This record gives sequence, C-alpha cells and structure tokens, in this order.
Amino acid sequence: MKILEVLTEYGTRSLDRTFSYAYFGNKAIGPRYRVKINFNGHLAMGFVLSLRETTDTSEAFEARNGYPLKTIEEADIVDEFPLMDEEMYGLAKEVAAYYFAPLISVIQAMLPLSLSPKLSSEHGPKNAKKKWVRLLSDK
Repeated sequence: MKILEVLTEYGTRSLDRTFSYAYFGNKAIGPRYRVKINFNGHLAMGFVLSLRETTDTSEAFEARNGYPLKTIEEADIVDEFPLMDEEMYGLAKEVAAYYFAPLISVIQAMLPLSLSPKLSSEHGPKNAKKKWVRLLSDK
C-alpha cells in the first residue's frame, strides 16, 4: 500500500497541512501530482506532497493511528507527470513561509489556471496545459 500525503485545494491557514490517503493502484504517482480526493464528503482537488510505501494493511494503519484512510483510485490521478520540478516546489515553500501563506495558495498562483490544483481548473483553457507539458518535457 502507498500512503499519499495530500494538500487540499482549500487555501486556509487551518487546512495548511497534509491529509493521508491510501493508493493501491499501479499508475505512476508521486510528489507534485494532482489527484481528485474525497474531502469531508465533497469532491476536491489535491496536490501530492509526498508518498511512502508501507507493508501495513488499511486495518493495521487505522488501529495504529486511530483513523481510517480514504482511498485514491487510479482514475483519480489527474496528471501523468509532476507539475513542478524541485526548484519550483522549493520556491513555493519559501514564498509560503515568508508571507505566512498557505502552501496550496502559493502553488495555485504559480501554475497556469488549467493546471492549478483546483477542481475548477478542469474547465479552464487547455492551451496553457499543452505549453506547460512541452516546457516540463524539455527539462
């Protein structure tokens, strides 16, 4: 089982932390990918900050930590590659710390609208997405 640590699309200080989700699929996933998540019973966009593999079962995790893990399915993975490189992600963390802003808000501001970790970004213009894919693939 893989455990994903995910930021939600909601940029408030009280939610400026990660939430854990289980992933059992084989599709590529890792830090800086967008995923659709069930957040408090609502569909939301998440931004993966880290991934760790464990041999625990969902039941063992719940017994040890006191809460169950929600699951992310393969169909919930939005991206085929990380949206930011390490340098951009590091800059986002520095800006968030300097301005005492939620990290997800800084990430949303840094990315083109169609790639922003917001559920509404799926309905935005797709031209920026094509350009961004080309820029990231050239690195």
